[in-house]
Amino acid sequence: IDNEKRAQEVIAYRKHLLSKEGQDELIQARIMAEKEQKNQLLAAAREGFEEVQQYIEEHKQSKHFIEEHDTEKTINVIIKADVPGSIEGLESAIAEIPAENYGFKVCVMYAKIGLISEADVDAAKSSGAYLLSFNQKVPHPVQVYARQECLEIQRSDIIYSVVDELVALVEERLPKTEKHVTVGRAAVQTSFVLFKHKKKKRKTVAGCVVENGTVSRSAKVLGRLIRDGETLFVGPIDSLQHHKDSVNEVKKGQECGIRIADWDEYKPEDVIEIFETHFVKTEINWKYTKNATENVQEKE
Repeated sequence: IDNEKRAQEVIAYRKHLLSKEGQDELIQARIMAEKEQKNQLLAAAREGFEEVQQYIEEHKQSKHFIEEHDTEKTINVIIKADVPGSIEGLESAIAEIPAENYGFKVCVMYAKIGLISEADVDAAKSSGAYLLSFNQKVPHPVQVYARQECLEIQRSDIIYSVVDELVALVEERLPKTEKHVTVGRAAVQTSFVLFKHKKKKRKTVAGCVVENGTVSRSAKVLGRLIRDGETLFVGPIDSLQHHKDSVNEVKKGQECGIRIADWDEYKPEDVIEIFETHFVKTEINWKYTKNATENVQEKE
């Protein structure tokens, strides 16, 4: 009985050892796999970094390089894609963006096949580039590194979506378009002196009827004096009266006295337009097609 009991203990112990060895082997295999993945990523990072550094070193003395990659006038792009066809399609589409019509450029700094590496993140951050991973995943360690560097990696598998995003980036840098919005229109009927003093300049007011909209004395509006279809003067509204009262607003159909600052020559049949100035985003009225032939024009 003792021998049998001893044999069972030995068998149990051997099973325990085998189980532990199996676990150790599994853990070791996982460690080796993770190490290999890190080595591959590091090798890719070094390769990408060396290529970028070589490119910059070869061109940094060139005036053309400095002008071409000026981040104020250029949208730099770095592409890492799955296959050569993706790179060809992206480069062809990006080349069609009519940024140069607006004094800007969209420049592909480099485009390569392969996963995005930490070196690509460094290159994008130093150049202010749009970093694109096309039709493939971004390795988790690289995602973590990009977040640490406060850089966003763009991911897409649709070429026209990438083009739309780049066009939007150009539009964000374009100067705003000034747009005048007419809010009121008054017809001049007569004129009269509002204030007269020997030591002060004479001021004349136009007696008007508001034909459309609203005439106001807001700091946001200006008055435009029009005679025979020609604009003679533009300035802020210095005074606005309804009967004998000074008011801030007069509506359609009401009579009023209007004076545009620094203007005193009003005649019957003159028109005073009240307008606001808005600064709106300048849009590039263009859409990507395989044979983009649309006219490029500015849209208010």
